[in-house]
Amino acid sequence: MKPIKLGADLEKALLKGIVEGISSPESVDPQELSKKGKVIHGAAVYLLRKGATAPFKHTAITLAANHLYASNRDEVGAYLRSLEEHSTGSEINTLLRAARDKAALVALVNQAGEQLASGDLRVSDLTSILATQHSSGPVKSLAEVVGRRWPRAPRGIDIPSLPIISENSRGLFGVWAIAGEPGLGKSTLTWQIALDVSRSVPVFYYDLDGTGEEFFIERTRAIVGSDFTRFRRFTKNLFFRHNIASFEEDIARFPAPALFVIDSIQTLPASVRFAKESLDNWIRRFKETARKGYPVLTVSEKQRSEYGEANISGFKGSGDIEYGVTVGIQLLGYDDDETLVKCILVKSRHSKRKGHIIDLERDEDKTFWWKERKVRYDADTVSNNQRSRRSQRRAA
Repeated sequence: MKPIKLGADLEKALLKGIVEGISSPESVDPQELSKKGKVIHGAAVYLLRKGATAPFKHTAITLAANHLYASNRDEVGAYLRSLEEHSTGSEINTLLRAARDKAALVALVNQAGEQLASGDLRVSDLTSILATQHSSGPVKSLAEVVGRRWPRAPRGIDIPSLPIISENSRGLFGVWAIAGEPGLGKSTLTWQIALDVSRSVPVFYYDLDGTGEEFFIERTRAIVGSDFTRFRRFTKNLFFRHNIASFEEDIARFPAPALFVIDSIQTLPASVRFAKESLDNWIRRFKETARKGYPVLTVSEKQRSEYGEANISGFKGSGDIEYGVTVGIQLLGYDDDETLVKCILVKSRHSKRKGHIIDLERDEDKTFWWKERKVRYDADTVSNNQRSRRSQRRAA
């Protein structure tokens, strides 16, 4: 929700409370204040950081304002004197909350009106208004956040059955996109990740391609060897959806983290006339979902012109896929070996290694399950290595 603009009387009462030490400067967003109000607020913050304690003398505020903003001392003094008649005591914080609550209600009504007009219910847009209306809190420098020791390196949700992919991507977080030519097994890989991860966090799987719930059940039966106990252990935390209609409600069903899987992104509901724009909007929507702690794993088709290649531009239909995703994976087949598939990391925003990181081999016993295998030195890889060595010799 955008910062509210405080009325003149409420602003002066709030600043009076800050100067007297009744209210904290952190209780207000400077964007909620007038130009003169920002000067007084900034001067109070400056004095606190320098070790001064409230209540502040008008002279101290005036000098700090002049030092920081080159403000006219007479004008600052006159504004400070005008605060005297607005003393409210500790009740000012109650009045400020009431003003923000009113602004939040107006924002909710306006957002609901827009959704009624469009016919598109987005619960997350409504909940985000409620989540941000009291979001102002202490302002901390990065040094204060880190404290006296380095924090643990950020990492997403691990994929136990695919440790190499998991390690090179630093786990599931943000928005992932997996692409490949038809029949290479990208949906098999995605279902494996969903099953594997569902043992630790809730997973919502949106089957937009229409494969059918019964086929996924049959695939899972093959994976667990018809062991019903194992089937229940794999799927008790996995929720299957035939369309995307419940997406916003599903976000609200479980606290983060939870994984959302979209199979496939090109079949998301979009305007026929403005299909690309609609798809880009979905990507931005998924990025916002991921920021709340819900990673999104998408399956993507490939551009026909990119068949046989693995490039960041190979995802079909949206520039926002190549620019917006956190991790992009593309699968490529071997010309001389149908049992192996190359797993190529074409984008990984937070890891150093990219490229052909691992080969995937179908598990003969489980059928719909991939095993990681050390990269085979195929002709392309050998050729690239030879070119690299020749370049190094020339440079030497």
